[in-house]
Amino acid sequence: MTAGLIQLFIFFISLGILFLSRYCLAQSGAKILRLFKISEIKVIFICALLNFAAVEAFLAVSSVIYGEKSIALGIFLGAVIANIGLVMGLASFFKTFPVEDDLFRREAPAMFIALFVLYFLGRDLVLSRADGMILLLLSVFFFFLNFKDDRFTGIDESAARPDSLAKNINWQWATGIAVAALAGLAAGACLLFRSAPEIADFLNMHKWPAALLVFGPLYAVGRVFLSWVNPRKDFTGAASLLTSNTCNILFAVGLIALIEPVYLSPSVIKFEIPAIALFSAAILAVVRLGKRISRRQGILMLGGYFIFVAILLCHFN
Repeated sequence: MTAGLIQLFIFFISLGILFLSRYCLAQSGAKILRLFKISEIKVIFICALLNFAAVEAFLAVSSVIYGEKSIALGIFLGAVIANIGLVMGLASFFKTFPVEDDLFRREAPAMFIALFVLYFLGRDLVLSRADGMILLLLSVFFFFLNFKDDRFTGIDESAARPDSLAKNINWQWATGIAVAALAGLAAGACLLFRSAPEIADFLNMHKWPAALLVFGPLYAVGRVFLSWVNPRKDFTGAASLLTSNTCNILFAVGLIALIEPVYLSPSVIKFEIPAIALFSAAILAVVRLGKRISRRQGILMLGGYFIFVAILLCHFN
C-alpha cells in the first residue's frame, strides 16, 4: 500500500512539473520573441500554441517511448468528460464561471466534430499514421479558426502576457529557462508514465479504465487548479475548457497515431467514445441555461459526471 501511495504522490509531482514547465516555456518564449521585435499578435499566437500543445506533445511522444499509448489515450479522453462535468461543476462552487457567447457556435460544435472524426477513423479499431495526420491537420485548422479579429476566441492568451519572470530577465536567461522548461516537460512525462502503471496495479484496475476514470480527471483538475493559484490569471471559462478538449482529441491523439499506429479495443468505439459524446451533450445542455454556471447547475453537472463514472465502472467490471 505504501508503494502505491508513493507512486500516486509521484504522479501529482509529475503533473506539477509538466504544468510549471509549460508556463515557464511560454513566458521565456514570449520574452525571446519580443527581444527579436516579433509583432505582438505573433507572440500571442506562438505562446498560445505552446500553452495548449506543449504538455500534450510531450505526453504523446513519451507514451510511445514507454509503450503506454493506452494510458495516454485514456488520459486525453478522460480529461474531455472531466473538463465538462467535474471541472465545470466544481468551479461553480468556488469561482464565477462564465459561459461565453461563442461557446455553442464554435467551441462545442468543434469538440463534437472532433469526437465524431475520432469515432469514424477508429471504426476499424486502428488509428493509422494517415489517421493521425488527418487529426493533426484538423487541429491546425481549428487553431487558426479560433484566430479572429486579431484575437483568439476560446484560447487562453494569458501565457503571452509578461509577468515578473519575463520582464526582469535578458535573452540569455530566457533561453536557459526555455531549455530547462523543455527538460522539465520531458522529466514530467517520464515520471507520469513510470508511476501510472503502478498506480493502476495499486487500484486493482487495468490501465485503460484507470487512465479514463482516474488519471484523466486528475490531469484535467490539476491543469485548471494550477491556473487558479496564479493570482494574475482570471479563469477563462467554459470555452477554454472545450478548446482544451478539442486539442486533446485532435492534436494529442493524432500525434500518438502519427508516431505509431494505435490499436483500439472494440469497446472504445462501441461504448466509451459514444458515452463521452452523449454525456458531454447532456451536461452542456445544463450549461446552456444561462450566461453563468450557478451552484445548482454545478450540482447537476457533478451528478451527471458521477453517473457517467458509475456506468463506466459497471461496464468495465
